[in-house]
Amino acid sequence: MSSKSERIKNIASKVGNLPILPTIAAKMIELADNPETQTETLAKLISNDQSLTARILKAANSVYYGLSREISTVDTAIVVMGYKAVKEIGLSLSAVDSLKNIGLISRFDIQKYWEHSVGVGSAAREIAKKYLSAQTGELYVAGLLHDVGKMILIQYAQQDFYAVLDCMKEENIAYFEAEEQILGITHGEIGYIIAERWNLPEKIGTLIRFHHCPQNAPKNFAAQAAVIDAADALCHSCGICNENHRIDKTVSEKTAQIFDENRTFDESESAEICKIITGEIERNELLHSL
Repeated sequence: MSSKSERIKNIASKVGNLPILPTIAAKMIELADNPETQTETLAKLISNDQSLTARILKAANSVYYGLSREISTVDTAIVVMGYKAVKEIGLSLSAVDSLKNIGLISRFDIQKYWEHSVGVGSAAREIAKKYLSAQTGELYVAGLLHDVGKMILIQYAQQDFYAVLDCMKEENIAYFEAEEQILGITHGEIGYIIAERWNLPEKIGTLIRFHHCPQNAPKNFAAQAAVIDAADALCHSCGICNENHRIDKTVSEKTAQIFDENRTFDESESAEICKIITGEIERNELLHSL
């Protein structure tokens, strides 16, 4: 069995070989984040990708947006949903498309992985709406991709992945704690490398990196990282997860207090959010496309 340093070097080299996000996604991020971008410019870019165009129009016409008339152009969809929502959809689709062809893996349920990813993204958005109303833009994407580092281990370092699962079971510890023992690096840190490789916004990469330890995140990102951790815990508490990857399935008081000093989640509030994300999973286009 190789040393930790050799494993880290091997994993890092695999991450470096990952394909970058499609050019259109990278350009879309750039345009959507520029306040001087005209709707027509962004619409023209999106219209160059038929799949992205179709999915954005479908989202704009969905019940979620509660519209009374059909939207048939990307320009109108952007006006209705806003730049941030369109960027969120484009980022999500591009990232998932880059990873969705991983086949069946023993001891790991890929379908549950994707359900958990969508669930954490949805829960993060719901929590942020209530407590960080001005900072919800990229939390769904960060939640969706928070465990992307696991996919890299599964795809490129399966024996190390299985060693982590064995350690987790034998020591009765959380998955990320077993990673630290076996690999010396966590899926959050691997995910941060991937986010950099994909040229994702710094916020998304940072939230992925610190989603299990928001107290260690840079101060300006700590509240958002705490939301991702809370969303992850809630999904585990209502069974939207891979079994036993998280030992503590409650939102810790410490995590809750990072984004609201006087707040903890009671059972009724947790149940309400779980109900919302269960519905989101049932109708989510990303899951339907996998």
